Amino acid sequence: AGDFVLFADVRREGAWLRSEVDLRVYSPTRLRLQDEAHVRPATSLLFAPCSSLTLVLSGGPAVMARVPGSLVRNFSAPLEGTHIRLRSLDGGARVEALCLRPTPGPTPVTAEVRFESTEAEPGGVVVARAVALLRCVAPSAVRIAQPWDPAGSTISNRTVGVRRSKENRFEARFFDEAGEILTNASSFVSRWSLDGGAARRPWLEMGAAGVAVVIVPQEVELGASIALRAEVALPHIDKCRDAHLLDTAQESLLRKGLEASAPPQPDVLHLRVTPDYAIRWPGHPSRVLPFAPQHAFAFEVINGTGTATFA
Repeated sequence: AGDFVLFADVRREGAWLRSEVDLRVYSPTRLRLQDEAHVRPATSLLFAPCSSLTLVLSGGPAVMARVPGSLVRNFSAPLEGTHIRLRSLDGGARVEALCLRPTPGPTPVTAEVRFESTEAEPGGVVVARAVALLRCVAPSAVRIAQPWDPAGSTISNRTVGVRRSKENRFEARFFDEAGEILTNASSFVSRWSLDGGAARRPWLEMGAAGVAVVIVPQEVELGASIALRAEVALPHIDKCRDAHLLDTAQESLLRKGLEASAPPQPDVLHLRVTPDYAIRWPGHPSRVLPFAPQHAFAFEVINGTGTATFA
């Protein structure tokens, strides 16, 4: 993308004639999720009622704003006003899509960038479009995961090890009936609990962004089993209305959508108290490793949570 000059040389009657034209080239227009790097790629982006997605518009003829003329950005969707609400941000550089009630399927959000030059040359109108597919869906189930688990995944064996006197962090992820993860369901707040009654209640703390932090006291026996539970209720309509400044019609649509939805199925994860992890290698505990070309060492992680990452 940028400004270029195209030259054309023609030989006529023994003389060379040259003509040139200024070109202003722009990159393809894209409409992407604001936190795209943190979300697993999908055909459509799923979000829950009373939750929103922010899309960023990049590329397109906006780079031609240095040329005298007018630049207009516009966003539209077939189900706007009936299932979702679009709100332009930062002068059209971003758009917020708010889910009011579940859509019958993926709905396209179209961004149109229109630039009309006032110069005599080249003049004319340049129009570019980009599309993102969104689907508003009520979450069917909540699943407990660890923050470092890959996006879209959950803990498959349903039992993980936790270390004593350490912060063990867990988060809730939401899925639809087909098992697809929702990009945003922040309006559905998880209620966390540990089995064992009041004695274990101090072991559970709430971290930022709804993360559950479990700290098992040092005196707890190794091998002890603890059940961590995540339950979710439907969002409060009054809170949604106030948070997103809904008008009467939008509040009515949201109410109808939530009344037709059921709370997500809860989840239980079993925690087992394990010793602190340790790393072993040939010659352990000596820390002198005689490396040589094409010489390899095998490192083993024991105890801990049962998962390890080397870096």
